[in-house]
Amino acid sequence: MKKKIAAIGSLLTLILSGCALAHGASSTAYSSSVDDYASAPSKSTGSDDFTYAGNLVTGDLDIDGVLNEPEWSTDGILTIKYGENDRVTCKIYWGDKGITVGWVSLDQFISASTDYGNDQFVINSDDVEFYIDAKDNGGSGPQTDDYEFIIDAEGYAMLQVGGGKWWGPWSGVVDYATSIKGTLNNDSDIDTEWCAELFLPYDTLGFAKDSQVGVALGCRNKTTNLTTSDWYGWTPDPQVPSTYVPITKDGVKVAMVEGYTERAGSFAYDSGLYQSSVKNSLMTKNDASFTQGTLATNITIPSQSDDGIVFGLSASEDLYWESGASYYFFFLNIDGNALLGRVKNGVWSTLFTSAKVTEYAYNTTVTLKVSVVGDLITGYVNDHAYAAATDRNFLSGTGVGLRAGAAGTTFTDLAIANA
Repeated sequence: MKKKIAAIGSLLTLILSGCALAHGASSTAYSSSVDDYASAPSKSTGSDDFTYAGNLVTGDLDIDGVLNEPEWSTDGILTIKYGENDRVTCKIYWGDKGITVGWVSLDQFISASTDYGNDQFVINSDDVEFYIDAKDNGGSGPQTDDYEFIIDAEGYAMLQVGGGKWWGPWSGVVDYATSIKGTLNNDSDIDTEWCAELFLPYDTLGFAKDSQVGVALGCRNKTTNLTTSDWYGWTPDPQVPSTYVPITKDGVKVAMVEGYTERAGSFAYDSGLYQSSVKNSLMTKNDASFTQGTLATNITIPSQSDDGIVFGLSASEDLYWESGASYYFFFLNIDGNALLGRVKNGVWSTLFTSAKVTEYAYNTTVTLKVSVVGDLITGYVNDHAYAAATDRNFLSGTGVGLRAGAAGTTFTDLAIANA
């Protein structure tokens, strides 16, 4: 088990670590082997060096990396599943002093980078990630009220604050801990899971128990013998606070726009047209169900991106990007091709990619249409068939919607003709 209270210094990227501690035990200063990226000590709650007015706030829960307090089982606590095949469960508890974020990450081979001289070693490990926009005021890049918390399975952390366009140094103090059921970096046995807890005081981050904040989540899954890891996100882009999901102590705030529910990003409606307000936006049509027949929309795309129709959709959460969702998609993609594929529990696969679509050009309106007959899916652009594929393990979802990879993509209302 790793127990940390981390103070963030003045480097652009700060990686903090410490020795393993029993909860409540005293600690001495720790000088790590991570060269210039970690020289901060690790302290347990109550250590004189870190306890002073306005700095360290003792958590509402016992921050020990084990989610065994009754508060984690409270009815209505915000619970989010994400990552490949929903292997990560994240819970957010709103206490009297701050929010506590807890993760349980299922993993048969728990791995963390030991290349401590590399400033990317935390994100080249199994990790969990939490991003918060404390004022929920969006933005195209991280601002001074936006914070990033990345914790790896070994208990190292990368903690940063926004600086306008990029992440930079922060001088706050937070409490976090990890625990492992298994053995780190040892593939000779089968591991079970690893857990993390992170306490964020309201006063430190500048919001209150009754505030609305924006959040994003991420995680990485490392292959033990490789130096890199695969990243998965619950929201479209943690580097863009405008895509964060708004939450309060009562849960996720779901937004509506003229007959649709926004599932990621946002859309505006005017004079019969829907336009994405930010990149990577997705909305589903309310009270609509589709299995066989046709779907159609007119679409105008302003820049290189993946945009089009989603269908056969089901999801474990009200809001999602890829993780937690399964659906088919028919897009005009970033290369100007017609792309037919599917997402299953957050994992993408391509069913068919066409040659370049001759009718497609930026700011030119075309008609996209999807036909589903049995297990055959056909995608049309201006009534010309460009993509076709069969799926004998057809997704069971019936939801439909529109997805925009770029800000400013415009759609007409999705027309549904059920067979």
